[in-house]
Amino acid sequence: MIDRGKAQYFHGREREKSVFRKMLNIAKKSMSGTIFLIQGSPGVGKTALLEEFKEMAIVDHWGVVKIKPDGLWDTEQLKKYLKREWKIKLKDFKGKASAYGVQVEANFEFSKKSVLQILESSKNPLLLVLDEAQNIKKVFNTDFTTRNTVENVLDEIHNGGFDRPLMFAVSGLGMTKNILQELGISRFNQDCAINLGKIDQLSERKIIRDWIYQAGNIDKNINVDLWIHEITKETCGWAQHINAYGRSASEYLRTKTREFDQGCLTRLGLDNVLEEGKRKRLEYYKERVISFHYEEIEEITKMLNEKTILYPMKRRDIICSFKKEFPTEKSEDLFERVVEKGVFHRIDDGRYIVPVPSMKHWLMSHQWNIKEEKNGPL
Repeated sequence: MIDRGKAQYFHGREREKSVFRKMLNIAKKSMSGTIFLIQGSPGVGKTALLEEFKEMAIVDHWGVVKIKPDGLWDTEQLKKYLKREWKIKLKDFKGKASAYGVQVEANFEFSKKSVLQILESSKNPLLLVLDEAQNIKKVFNTDFTTRNTVENVLDEIHNGGFDRPLMFAVSGLGMTKNILQELGISRFNQDCAINLGKIDQLSERKIIRDWIYQAGNIDKNINVDLWIHEITKETCGWAQHINAYGRSASEYLRTKTREFDQGCLTRLGLDNVLEEGKRKRLEYYKERVISFHYEEIEEITKMLNEKTILYPMKRRDIICSFKKEFPTEKSEDLFERVVEKGVFHRIDDGRYIVPVPSMKHWLMSHQWNIKEEKNGPL
């Protein structure tokens, strides 16, 4: 199970937070805004970072409204999202009733306004937040009018077209930027499209330390250096792994009363934690490939073994490798799916890697094949 939502313990991502804070300040001063994109594989920590962005905006007196894709074209749904977050009372209401200090006008009738007009109806700073933003692609299957509405709304936000500070923070899987580009967002500010990767080593250690001391509820004088050192060998800076191992450590410590030896956590306890963390880590890997057919995973692993010298890999090289076994259309579809499922992760230069070294080894060594059937999805 992949942890979602606000991280119990959050450290790092300082560059990303600094850039986002800068964009909030620019938007507020210039009465403009833009789209800020976080994309990456499942488990990399996108949602947790998005939650940090929300808190930063609230502290800076922005209204914060979490929406789903339909809020970009459906006025009734947008109205619900605004009411839920701002607690707006419609009809003959005056005053500053919002939890975030949003001024509400008397006789404000959302139903008579378009999405663009609704978003323009106040001068107060507004942060729209959308998680799982790759789901915007559902608009491709709607009518022309709906798609045109979404394209216009995104264009106005992206280019600061509202007469108010309005930012749109979105997080999604590795194809999200391409989806937004198909909807007319051809160019992002260089700092506003982040391919989220692993957490830096210092922050990784701080998160694990918090899991052990705070969630594990042990005395601060107990030495935990060995545990942190050994756990970080397994977590590789990957947010999902850090929290999986950290939670395993805290759960173990809360149920054991004799895990200390001369002021240190014991090796026996550590071995138990590492075993449980490994189990959760392998569950994560299996979840990444469970929807693929056996022959598809075989081609992925074959390609990884063949392309080691060209690693990281270009999109065209990956697809060409798949085309040795599958037709062009299926090869392109397979590529999109391996990115969507987080088997491959797009790095800043546009090439692709398997995001966690241990996951790459797991695939290349065919460990996924243990006790699995050779027909149908795993």
